[in-house]
Amino acid sequence: MRSTILHVICHISSRVFLCTELCRNEEWLAITKEHTMNGFDAVNRLREGPSVLRPFVHWFLPGCQKARSHIIEVTNIMKPIVKKRRALKTAAIAEGRNPPKLNDAIDWFEQAYKGEHCDPSVSQLFPAKLAMHTTSDLLGQALVDLARNPEMSESLRKEVLGVLRDGGWKKSLLYRMKLLDSVVKESQCHTPDPRESTIFATMQRITVDDVTLSDGTFIPKGTSVYVSSYSLFDPNIYKNPKKWDGYRFLRMREQPGMENIAQLVSTSLKHLGFGYGKYSCPGRFFAANEIKIALYEWRLPADAQPIIIDYAETPTMNPALELEIRGRDEEVNLKF
Repeated sequence: MRSTILHVICHISSRVFLCTELCRNEEWLAITKEHTMNGFDAVNRLREGPSVLRPFVHWFLPGCQKARSHIIEVTNIMKPIVKKRRALKTAAIAEGRNPPKLNDAIDWFEQAYKGEHCDPSVSQLFPAKLAMHTTSDLLGQALVDLARNPEMSESLRKEVLGVLRDGGWKKSLLYRMKLLDSVVKESQCHTPDPRESTIFATMQRITVDDVTLSDGTFIPKGTSVYVSSYSLFDPNIYKNPKKWDGYRFLRMREQPGMENIAQLVSTSLKHLGFGYGKYSCPGRFFAANEIKIALYEWRLPADAQPIIIDYAETPTMNPALELEIRGRDEEVNLKF
């Protein structure tokens, strides 16, 4: 299941970040998926040894060597595309026309660098690394939760079909899928699933100065700290918090003053799924829309394996997990 979901997310993200040509390029898709997992593994290997040796050790680690080869491969893929775009812009300026504006990440980075050297391979692998695997994990958890709670399917279908009949897949219409938003946010609360993981910490940081907390606790400079996310399962905050409830945040949004607090992309001290403060995840708006578009009707097999496994202190979707999907007759004609 995980490999399929990752492939879907990779397609969607690449279509937004890049051109149509690259989002269908199997070589590009394979590299972006492998580069992220390879990078995580390489970082964990580097952390096993003294930090003073890392500038030298990375040259010999297979994971780091593979990461460098990925950059070379992506450069070879990107070079002709970037060259063609720059030629079109140069020709337009020479003819007195405004250069064409292409609404994708290739052009965004070109504009951001304002004429300075921009390595398109590095700039494109970076958002891919950020967007792919965390989004895939949340989408996978949402799919599993829906498979465990099949009674939600019909209500979700009615909501989604009702919105789509009003105009198809548009960003403005995604906001109206409030039950779907609630379902995904509830699944985020259960990532990790309290039945399958004991890791309830987030926002890892290292203190840059000595800190004394309000209760007198002293934290010296250079200490690695985490923020507890167990508030998601605090019965004083959420009713029956360990029971998956797809309507939980929809009910909250219907309460006066809660409309902008209970959305999937909202951040608060009571819900740290996307972090908190000025360093909360800036890509959460994109990820939320991406997940809503990717959700379909799935079923969890009776002999399903554990959903979540702990990988390097990080709960992640079991890559061996399988889901079943059933085809339906088309009910809405979507034109793209």
